[in-house]
Amino acid sequence: MGCDIHVMIEEKFEDEPKEGWQVSGFELDYFGRNYDVFGMLADVRNGIGFAGINLGDGFEPIDEPRGVPVDAGERWLSYVEEWDCDGHSHGYFYLKELKELLTNGYFDKETKHRGIVSLQEYREMETRGGGRPSSWSIDISGPGIRIVTPKELDTIDLDLGKIYVSVEWKETYRESGQYLIDFIEKLVEYEIESGACHNCVRMCFLFDN
Repeated sequence: MGCDIHVMIEEKFEDEPKEGWQVSGFELDYFGRNYDVFGMLADVRNGIGFAGINLGDGFEPIDEPRGVPVDAGERWLSYVEEWDCDGHSHGYFYLKELKELLTNGYFDKETKHRGIVSLQEYREMETRGGGRPSSWSIDISGPGIRIVTPKELDTIDLDLGKIYVSVEWKETYRESGQYLIDFIEKLVEYEIESGACHNCVRMCFLFDN
């Protein structure tokens, strides 16, 4: 079963008659299903896939889920109520906090990913000297399929069955989380263009399975 994130950008209008947090004018497209980013935002699907499959070491979360803001706007409160118990890991971050991630070294940290690749892909990885595979699966099964470790390749008959290799590779948080970085930079552009007050833009989110 897959997991999705639902995001709403709120803005506080301190210099206008409106009070409290309202839905921002930021144009928010579909945020996307990116489990690496989910792990960073809220420790959700963090290095663990469906049925507990090991996807890697995961990420140090920016913070644990904080719940629903005590001063959340009516639209977000209504959305949370709509999802009810099907929504989980509710959280929020002020844009000020997200901007700090771009300069405080968070995205320079490293993690390790794991997956299953074809024998041809593994050979190509060897030629490239490692790094992220062009394509991989979290698991694979079927008639004649055999999954081996790189060390086992020299000890088996490669003509017997369909050979796949379990591999792992390192990436920086920046490489894994470029989607989140792009999102933050778009929010920063909005903050500048809209003239939003300091710390008056925030990202609210929840997940569902």
